[in-house]
Amino acid sequence: MGGTQLKKIMDMVDLLSQPGGTCIQEIQETLGVSRRTVYNLLAILEKLGFAPYDTKPLGEREKRWFVTNPKALPLTERSPEEGISAKEYLALHLMQGISAPYLGEKISRCTRQALEKLGTLLFEKPPCSGGSAERLHCLMLASDTLKKTYEDQEETIQALIRAILKQETLQITYHSFSKNREILFPINPLQFFESQGGLYLFYESPLHKEFRVLAVDRILETLPTEQNFEWPETFDGQTLVSNSFAMIWDDPVEVTLWIAPEQAKYVKERNIVRQQRVEECKDGSLKTHLTSSGWWTIKQWILSMGSHAAVLDPPHLRREMEETLREMQQIYSQQIL
Repeated sequence: MGGTQLKKIMDMVDLLSQPGGTCIQEIQETLGVSRRTVYNLLAILEKLGFAPYDTKPLGEREKRWFVTNPKALPLTERSPEEGISAKEYLALHLMQGISAPYLGEKISRCTRQALEKLGTLLFEKPPCSGGSAERLHCLMLASDTLKKTYEDQEETIQALIRAILKQETLQITYHSFSKNREILFPINPLQFFESQGGLYLFYESPLHKEFRVLAVDRILETLPTEQNFEWPETFDGQTLVSNSFAMIWDDPVEVTLWIAPEQAKYVKERNIVRQQRVEECKDGSLKTHLTSSGWWTIKQWILSMGSHAAVLDPPHLRREMEETLREMQQIYSQQIL
């Protein structure tokens, strides 16, 4: 089940949790789904333990649907009226399902136990518990983008978390694909992020004072140094991720591309990077302006489109593409085998 369907489930919980409940037609209009889909979503909520029920108020023609609201659990002493809604409780379970492969079994188990205790406080019969919790996590992990598991990296991940919180420099042993060997170097760990099913780490190089990226599964050993580092004020992980192109971190590069009509619809329907501007031409082709990091990866993406893409600007990158194509032509003209 994809993210769109999960969002509809959460929005339905929100509608059912209203003081006056909701009706089938209101659910249809709010979610933009058919009547049949509404009943399918109600069945899913039933399996997850939310127990939706209907009642027909006196004098009304249509039934109203409800889901048991949680008790008001105070979140802070300053605002005792605030509590956790059923939708928020469901969101916590969904996030636990997403993060479980990265956190390791020990932390995941603690998270599940905390959610079970919270559910006991909030509900007479907690939803998303027991077998229904497993079904919920199956829904969340149905995406095929999750390629890696990190159960064997539990100690490494915990060591990195401790170092981030303590702002402690670590000495790590790392398997470098580019050098094809293990290398030893210091890092100032800053922030985890997920991309394409893998877990990565932003770090600052104490030697070069640059922000770089590591694949967590290639960190073989971590050694504490008992040396603390100052948190870099210029670090903004969200901006780095947004301006990245397949996580190759180089100096920013600005590229203008021509995209043939055959590929235009695929390029228009998604943002390759956040800083992207598209101009549509009369013949159906596109001019795409990208500001990103990692020329090598952008180059591979252009080559993957064959004769349906070309670099227009800057001139030195266009010349590099021309040289690459000449080398490819030379290779194909030779009898290699």
